[in-house]
Amino acid sequence: SAPPAPAAPVANESAPVQAAAASSTVEGGDLSSRLLAAQPPSYPVESRRAHEQGTVQLLVLVGTDGRVSEISLASSSGSDRLDKAALRAVRHWRWMPTLRGGVAVLVRGIVTIPFVLRSGPVHTG
Repeated sequence: SAPPAPAAPVANESAPVQAAAASSTVEGGDLSSRLLAAQPPSYPVESRRAHEQGTVQLLVLVGTDGRVSEISLASSSGSDRLDKAALRAVRHWRWMPTLRGGVAVLVRGIVTIPFVLRSGPVHTG
């Protein structure tokens, strides 16, 4: 009879390596509490004219230096212009580095950018 295939032991050996790599990135959830510098995105003129509103959620990986290492769209506002304005702005934001055991680590979290048009008081009657 043929010896059993070594697939299972190989899979088990690779699992601890993946876990160790993942531990160098901390899931930060809402990153707002560690924010140092953030210029809010400008509301695109075309979006304002078209009365486009919505909330953009961005998945951000903050590097050990507190700068954006990776950024991607987690949830669209429904408007390509608003999504791009949020991506452009947040790409330049800075956070306090997150320390684990005295060593700066990468932090992954969500940044939520609401685009809401504010109008003056509505007069009825």
